[in-house]
Amino acid sequence: MSTMLYVDDESGGDLLATITVFTYSGAKLLEVNNTARQQKTGIDMSGLPGGMNFVETRRKSGKVGYLKVLKVR
Repeated sequence: MSTMLYVDDESGGDLLATITVFTYSGAKLLEVNNTARQQKTGIDMSGLPGGMNFVETRRKSGKVGYLKVLKVR
């Protein structure tokens, strides 16, 4: 089983700037800056606690999106 979460940027010109992982209660667990401007960004979830987490994607333009991710221990 893989513990990597991949975020694939299909927006065209509005690249992802940061990807942040939060716990269900809102505590920040991890933040990844997309300084290399990669189209596909991988996040290693192995060190994060199990349970429901939220992933925030923030674009260069300021647009924000959210994903729910369930990590099984």
